Amino acid sequence: MVSFAAANDARITTSVHISGSSGFGTNLHGPALMYCGEDTGTTDLLDPKGDVMAPKVKKDFELSKVPTFFAEQAGANHMSNFFNVNGAVAGWFRWQLAGDQVMKKMFVGPDCGLCTRPGWTVKTKNLD
Repeated sequence: MVSFAAANDARITTSVHISGSSGFGTNLHGPALMYCGEDTGTTDLLDPKGDVMAPKVKKDFELSKVPTFFAEQAGANHMSNFFNVNGAVAGWFRWQLAGDQVMKKMFVGPDCGLCTRPGWTVKTKNLD
């Protein structure tokens, strides 16, 4: 929720949301990376087999009006997510903030680096 509150500020260039949700839809000003663990329907924050926040992250992706990359990782839970997506976060910021075209390939196109990673379900909107 905090990352969405900060990303609501017009001075923010881009944002990353790891297993977090706005709770009320999105009002982002720049491109966003949204990531969650597997949606198993769990309601337990400490469930080792799924991410309790996954349905809300999916909803935020659907409501997003800015360029957005969404990734759901099979087998990941809410508490392990940061460690699973570490490289993707660095790549996102290198592309968005430094214009790194090599890192762009992680997120754009049907054969993007994360799109072809086993166990990841990826959706994008307005990325090019």
